[in-house]
This record gives sequence, structure tokens and C-alpha cells, in this order.
Amino acid sequence: LPSVLEEQLTYWQSVLGEGGPAALDVPTDFVRPTAQTFRGASVSSVMVDADGMCALRTRCHEVGATVYMALLAGLGAVLSRSSRQESVCIGSPYAGRDEPSTRHVIGYFVNILAMMMVAPVSDDMNTKDVATARTTVLGAFEHSGVPFHRVVEALKVERDASRTPVFQAMFVLVQEEDTHRRAATDDDGNDDATNVAEGWGSSSKQEATAKFELSMDVVSSRGGGCLGHLEYNADLFDEVTAGRLCAQFRNCAASPSDAYNTIHMSV
Repeated sequence: LPSVLEEQLTYWQSVLGEGGPAALDVPTDFVRPTAQTFRGASVSSVMVDADGMCALRTRCHEVGATVYMALLAGLGAVLSRSSRQESVCIGSPYAGRDEPSTRHVIGYFVNILAMMMVAPVSDDMNTKDVATARTTVLGAFEHSGVPFHRVVEALKVERDASRTPVFQAMFVLVQEEDTHRRAATDDDGNDDATNVAEGWGSSSKQEATAKFELSMDVVSSRGGGCLGHLEYNADLFDEVTAGRLCAQFRNCAASPSDAYNTIHMSV
């Protein structure tokens, strides 16, 4: 077992780099406080209707990907364009119940995975970018046995009191059938990641506690579309900026004419 954990730590060190990835550099509306704050707000937006979601799944199947992978790629594209960074690190919860014997065991198994999302290869995001995200996600899942705090220690991350270590943006896919769970699921309904959805709501500018600078929750149901809910640190961003990021993410999630052939990033 120790050798397995060492091998997995080596993977994370190679993927995230010595000292950890560069901090997310999305331009802020306010001067960054010297110490991290947690005053949050949120905006919500309809992302994809039922027909668009069906088309999105079809496009994902072309490259063997899931909707979770596609939406994660979309958020990565938005953040990389906004920050002008070639890659951005996004955290996402993982269930930690790979073994059948743990499926019905009561307890907290959730781990956080930090995934490097590469900027789209062109001005438009397409299925090639989703295929790249698929490789990233599967690699992270295969090396999910190391607790996140051990990854942080192994990277020797230089702590910055104004930011969370390793990643500053979070992504979760929430199943509409159970809004008390955060889950990244495949198209057969199997959980890839799960966590408790705290403070989720559909109202605009809802007050919340922001654990990260940006946190995108997407609520999806098998029979319908999906709703995006962006929680943001209100000491860094204003509602206009948050709304613009939501709109860009919506454009990545679906195109009015052809849901996932070519997705334009412009708002």
C-alpha cells in the first residue's frame, strides 16, 4: 500500500509541478485582501435546455466522454481565457468509493482532486478539447487514493495567506434528483464524485460563504436541462463580472444551433 501511495504522489507531482500550479489570475474588481476572506455571493443562469443536453451527451459520446468532463472543460476554457493563462487548476470532489465494499458504508470518503485544464487549442472550443479533458479526468480518478492534504505537502506549496493552496476554483455537477449531494456522474448515472451541496439556491446574488474565489455548481437531471450556479468571493468580484463568467460558461455548455460541434466563447 505505501508503494501505491508513493506512485500516486509521483503522478500528482508530475502533473501539478514542484511548488504547485500557478495561481488563478482572473482579473479582480477589487484589490485582493492580504488575507483570504469568505464573504460570498452567487448568480444563477439556465445553461442548457433538454434538447441541448441531449445533443451535448451525443457529442460527448463521440469521444467517449461524459457531460461532467465536457462541462469541466468548458469552465477551464472560460477561466483560461479570462486569466490569459495556458492552463488553470480546478478542484472537484471525488467520491472515494471505488471498491464495491464501500458503496453502502456510512462515512466520509470524499477526496478533492486538483485537475489541470488546458486552454482550447483555438478560439473555439470543440470535442478535441473535451477529449483532452477526458484524459485529464481519468488520470486524476486513477490516482485518487492520495488525500488532498498529502498532495499539498508533497508539492511543497509556498503558502499565500490571500489564496487557497493549489487551486482557487471549484467545479461540481449536482444531480437534480438529490440536491443534497454534489456529484460528477457518467451518463449511466454512476457517481464519479460526490459531496454535500451546502447553500445551493437559484436566486441571484444570494449571500453565501465563499470557500473559493469561484465555485461553479451545475444542476443536471437525466430528463431535462441544467442550471448553473456560480458562487464567488464578493471581496474580489462584483455581480457584473460573475454574470459575465456565467454567460461565457453557458456559451461553452451549449450552442443555439449545434450544441457541441463548435462553441464560441464570445458573449
